[in-house]
Amino acid sequence: MNEIDHDALVVSPQWLAARLGKPGVRIVDCSTWMQPNPVGASTMTSARSHWAQAHLPGSVHWDLVEDFSAQEACYPFTRPAASELAALLSRSGIAPDDHLVLYGARHPNIVTRAWWVLHSMGVERVSVLDGGLEYWQQLGLPLDAVEVSWPATNWGPEDFTPACLADAAAVQRALNGEAVLVNALSAAQFVGDPNSPHYGRPGRIPGSLSLPAGAMHEEGRFLAPAAVREAAIAAGVPEDPNTPIITYCGGGLAASNTYLCLLRAGWVNLSLYDNSLLEWSANPDLPMTC
Repeated sequence: MNEIDHDALVVSPQWLAARLGKPGVRIVDCSTWMQPNPVGASTMTSARSHWAQAHLPGSVHWDLVEDFSAQEACYPFTRPAASELAALLSRSGIAPDDHLVLYGARHPNIVTRAWWVLHSMGVERVSVLDGGLEYWQQLGLPLDAVEVSWPATNWGPEDFTPACLADAAAVQRALNGEAVLVNALSAAQFVGDPNSPHYGRPGRIPGSLSLPAGAMHEEGRFLAPAAVREAAIAAGVPEDPNTPIITYCGGGLAASNTYLCLLRAGWVNLSLYDNSLLEWSANPDLPMTC
């Protein structure tokens, strides 16, 4: 993948407000309502009607399930194929040199998952809005209900360079020391608390470190990279920025949040275990511990 501009991974509401309506800046509301279940994947509901009532000016709405997940896959939220992503960007009118800014309401893991899908497929200029819709509203910045559309563009599968994705075989190799496994679920889920949601078998993959996605934010805003770095090192992540790291969670959502925060904090050799514990825990031959 091309070199990452770490300063552009997360942008402030003030930065975006100064660029509303500017050519080449495309705003996407990724809001999707998420309801965790006691066992298995969370239930997702489109938030398009919420977006239609009031949204950042000039934004369009993309849904996690319909737009950012493979439509024919064994597990929910699987990264879409290049052909599916090409169709989304083409019909949405996204040009290769556009700067995409993603935001959402309530669930930051939804937005970071959308970011990771684009990032991991080689789409270069993608940022997440710090604090999401809630922080934008707290600052009294404008909203409207105007629905915009952009002229269609022409993307093909050859325009993407898939990377940053780990499968179960890569995780098994990590058990032998090839990479550091970072669990992005809550501390309670990490230790297999029976009162916490799980994904078929409670607990974690052996040898994992705990760096919950929920701890990557304070009052809805991303922690500063220095604070993430301090927390990650305290959790056991080696300081070497080239350390191979695989983030995982239940289905790949929280893992995208911790992935983004580790990338901002300077680690560069990152992958995400897509399908995560939904896949791993379903195979009784693969080890888990509490």
